[in-house]
Amino acid sequence: MNPALRRRGLVSGLIGFLVIVVGLLLFLHALGLTLFELGHLFLRLWPLLLILLGLAFLFRRGIVGTLLLAAAFLLLVYVLLLPSFSVPGTSRTVTLQAGPADVDRVQLALTFGAGQLFLGAGDGDVLARNVITTNQDDDPVMQFTRKGMQGILLLGRNSSFDFVRGVKEEWNLSLDPDVVYAIAARYGAADAVWDLQDLQVGNLSLQTGAAKTRIRFGNYPTKAIITTGASTFHLLFPVGMGVNVSLRGRVLSSDFNGFLRQNDTYLSPGFRSDRDSINVQIRAGAASIDAGFYG
Repeated sequence: MNPALRRRGLVSGLIGFLVIVVGLLLFLHALGLTLFELGHLFLRLWPLLLILLGLAFLFRRGIVGTLLLAAAFLLLVYVLLLPSFSVPGTSRTVTLQAGPADVDRVQLALTFGAGQLFLGAGDGDVLARNVITTNQDDDPVMQFTRKGMQGILLLGRNSSFDFVRGVKEEWNLSLDPDVVYAIAARYGAADAVWDLQDLQVGNLSLQTGAAKTRIRFGNYPTKAIITTGASTFHLLFPVGMGVNVSLRGRVLSSDFNGFLRQNDTYLSPGFRSDRDSINVQIRAGAASIDAGFYG
């Protein structure tokens, strides 16, 4: 075979393979299977990729062009897959708390990366306390502001994920049970437990990646909206509480033992829309969901 044709075939093969890999990674990201922000990485490194690709086409007739194109491909794969093979730092424990505060309602905005997350009721001595085990050098931020009898509580990190070292944390967050909460949370590959049994949560909004989530609802009427990718959800509801769960999107498997099904909606026995109830809307990418009762 002509050497020029062989080199051209090699370059075409590398370009095709690159397109397939990038497309696969973007598809996995859309399903919530990746733990990193592709947009952030591209914004930082796309000029270098353009330089390598430009040089590759400039020297496309020689082995130099092939090597430069291969270097661009390896750089892209390295950038996208580095977080999966990162080495954690030294683990330490830190406690953050807010309050006590004389408020009756709080909006809680929570952002969590990867690791274990637990949220439940505290003893009421403070509004919120978060006991954190982390391998990061900097602490997450807990910020509380008050306006009249309402408060806003922000909990998360100022920066994005650490792309050089894996960030896997454990958060144990306890909240004042005498306050009514509206919670908006976003997390990635986490093992999350939401124990709302002794809390007053009127609104719960969850956006998750490839997570395992367990939610124990209480007797307080709650409206929950869950948007998730490839994940697992286990929902528990108190016996005697009216429950309405609607599913949208792609659900790989579901088990709603004891519920009455109406198309994509599951109702607890004796559910009445004119009474206090728990209403859950789930929009899933590729999720497994099961639900049951306790008490």
